[in-house]
Amino acid sequence: MRILAFLLLSFTLTFANLTQKGINTLASGKSEEAYTILEKAYLEEKDPKALYYMGYLNMIEFQKYSVGMRQMRSAAELGYFEASYQLGSIYYKSQKYQSARRWLKQAADKGHEKSAYLLGYMFEMGIGVGKSAKNAR
Repeated sequence: MRILAFLLLSFTLTFANLTQKGINTLASGKSEEAYTILEKAYLEEKDPKALYYMGYLNMIEFQKYSVGMRQMRSAAELGYFEASYQLGSIYYKSQKYQSARRWLKQAADKGHEKSAYLLGYMFEMGIGVGKSAKNAR
C-alpha cells in the first residue's frame, strides 16, 4: 500500500512540476522553450492547465489566434475553469454575449469567482441576456 501511495504522489508531483516548469520558463521570457515544456506536460499527462498556457502563447506570443482559441476551448472542456473564464471574457469583449454566457456560467457553476462576477454583471445590466436581479446574484 505504501508503494502505491508513493508512486501516486511521485506521479502527481511530476505532473505539477512539468507544467509549473513551463509556466516558470514563460515567466522568464522564453516563450518557445515554455511552449515545448507545456506541450510535453499536456501530451504526457493530459494536464489542461498546460493546454491553457499553450493556447495563451499561441494567441498572445505567436499570433496564432485560431489555434490558441481551440487549445483554450479544449482546456475549458477538460475542466480548467480559468480557461472557461478567459474564453468568456474574450467573447464578452467581442460582444458575442451568448458564447460569453456559456463559458462564464460553466466556470461560475464550479465556484470561479471572476466568472460569477462578470456573469452577474451581464445579468444586472442586461448585457446580452435578459436583465435579471435574481440571476445577477
